[in-house]
Amino acid sequence: MLRNIVKAFLLFIILKNVMASDDVEKYIKDNGYKKSIAQLFVVGIPVDYKNVSGSSDLNKLITDMNVGGVMLNSYNLPSVELKKGDNRKLAFNNAIHLMHNITMKSSSSVKTPVFIYADFEGYGYSSINYPLTPPPNPLVLSSSGDIKNSYYAGLVSGYQLKALGVDVILGPVLDLDHGLQGSPNLSISLRSFSESKKIMLPYAKAYLDGLSDSHILAFAKHFPSYGHVYENAHKEQPVYNGSLEKIKSEIQSFEDIKDSYSGIMTSHLVVKTNDKNIPVTYNKNFISDNLLDKKSLSSKILITDDLSNMEASKIYIEKRYEKFSYVKSAENAFKAGHDLLLFSHLSGSGTKKHSSLTIKDIEDSILAIEKIIEENPVYRKRFKESLGKILKLKPEESPDDLQINHQIRVEAHLVA
Repeated sequence: MLRNIVKAFLLFIILKNVMASDDVEKYIKDNGYKKSIAQLFVVGIPVDYKNVSGSSDLNKLITDMNVGGVMLNSYNLPSVELKKGDNRKLAFNNAIHLMHNITMKSSSSVKTPVFIYADFEGYGYSSINYPLTPPPNPLVLSSSGDIKNSYYAGLVSGYQLKALGVDVILGPVLDLDHGLQGSPNLSISLRSFSESKKIMLPYAKAYLDGLSDSHILAFAKHFPSYGHVYENAHKEQPVYNGSLEKIKSEIQSFEDIKDSYSGIMTSHLVVKTNDKNIPVTYNKNFISDNLLDKKSLSSKILITDDLSNMEASKIYIEKRYEKFSYVKSAENAFKAGHDLLLFSHLSGSGTKKHSSLTIKDIEDSILAIEKIIEENPVYRKRFKESLGKILKLKPEESPDDLQINHQIRVEAHLVA
C-alpha cells in the first residue's frame, strides 16, 4: 500500500514537471526567445502619471520587448503638487490611471501580465510613499512586543498595494542587525526586525502572513545579510571578512519560513572567505552552494538587488572589464543563477534622468543572454527553468480580465 502511494506521488511529480516544461516550450514557441528572455527583466519606468498615455518608452518596454516586470518608484506617482493640498483621493485615482496604462500595454499576443514590483518597508525605505501610507519600520514593529502588530502591518500594506495594482513586494528584510557596537549600519538598522533570530523570525513571518492574506507576493531579502557590514552598498562595495559558517547559518532563516514567500533577493556583498573579489550577485559558486542546491529553496525565484544605481553592483564589473557595462552586469548575474534581474531605475527619452541605464542597455542585455543560451546548452536549460518559475507565478490574463481588475481596484478605493 505504502509503495503504491509513493509510486503515485513520484508519478505526480514527474507529470507536473513535464507539464511545466511543456508550458515553457509553448511560451518560447509562441513568443520567440527575445520576448521570453525579456521576462527575466524587472525595470524601472521613466514616465509618470502625467505622460504615461502617450509614452513610446513604455510601449517599447512592455508591448514590444515584453519585459516581465516594472519597478514602481515615487517619481512615477503623484507626490508634491497634490500632497500640499492633501488631495489623497485624486492622487490615488491618478496613480491607478498610471497602473492601468502599464498593465494594458502588454502585447496582445502575450497573455502573461507584466508584474508590478515595489519596495514598501517603512518610512524612508519605500519606493512608494504618497498617496499610500507606508507601514511602521520593522524595528518599530518588533519593539511593540506584539506579533499581531506585524501581521496587521503586512495586511494593511498588502491591501494598499493590491488596490493600487502592485503584484510583488520586495521584502521584508530578514537581515539581522549585527551593528551592536561601533558605528551603526544606518542602511539596515531600522529595516531589520531585530539583531536576534528568535525575535526576527516570528515578526517577519507574521508580516508575510499579512501580505499573503492580502494576496501580495513577497520576495524576502537579503542573502547574505547586509547586517554584517557597515558599508552602504548604494555607495561602496561592502566586504564580509567573518566566518563562512555564520553566513551559511543565515540561510536557515529563509528555510524556516520558506512557505511564507515566493522569492529571495540576493545582496551585493563580497564574502571574502568564499571568492574574495566576486560579489554574490555574480558569484555562481556561492549561489549554487547556498541556494540552488538546497532542495527546500531551489523552487524559489532568485532576484538580484538593484543593478542600475548601486555602486556595489558596478565596481566588480568595472574592474573585470576595465569599463562598466550594464550588459556585462546582466550577463554575469544571469550566469550566476538569478531568475530575475532587477534594474530599478531607467532613463527614457525626454524625461528626467533617473540613472545612466537606457532602454538600449536592456535590449542589448537581452541579445547578449540570447547568445549565451544559444551557444551553451547548460545555460539554455537554466534559462528555461527560470522562465518556468516566472510563468508559474503569473496567471494568464486577457485584456477583458485586465479591464475588470482595473474596475475592481477603482471601486475598492472608492469604498475605502
